[in-house]
Amino acid sequence: MKRYKVEMQREGSVKYFFIRDMETLEIVLLPSKYLMHQVRANRSPNTIRRNAFALAYYWEYLLEEEHEAEDVYGMDYETQYDFFAEYLKWLKAGKHTDNLDKEPQNKTCNAYLKEVFRFYSFLIYRKDRLWRSLELKNARTEAGMIT
Repeated sequence: MKRYKVEMQREGSVKYFFIRDMETLEIVLLPSKYLMHQVRANRSPNTIRRNAFALAYYWEYLLEEEHEAEDVYGMDYETQYDFFAEYLKWLKAGKHTDNLDKEPQNKTCNAYLKEVFRFYSFLIYRKDRLWRSLELKNARTEAGMIT
C-alpha cells in the first residue's frame, strides 16, 4: 500500500485536492499548499488532480530514497541531475503505481517531472515561510536544541 494518497474535498462547486500521509493521517503541507495555489489560480480541477498525483508519486519516491523534499536544495548540480534521472527511471519502471499492465509513456513521466519542477519553482518564488521554518527546525535539531 502506498503511503501518500491524493484526496479531494468539495466546497460548493470548488474541488480542493490535498495529499495525505496514510501512516500519520496528516496532510502533507507543502504540496497541498501548492495545490491550493493552483485552485486560487483557477486551474482546471482535472489539471490539479493530475498534479496532485504527480506530487504524491514524488513523495513516494522521496520516501523510498530516504530523502526529504528540501534535500534537493543541498545537492550540487550533478547530484540533482542524477537524482531526477533516477526518479524518471523509477517512474518508467512503474514503481509509482500498482497497475503494471502497461509501461508508462515517456511523455507521462516527463509531465510528472515537470510538475515536480513547478512545485520547487513555486516554493522558491514564494520564498515560503513554511519552507524557511522547516530549515530553521532542521538547523535547531542538528544543533541539539530540539529533540
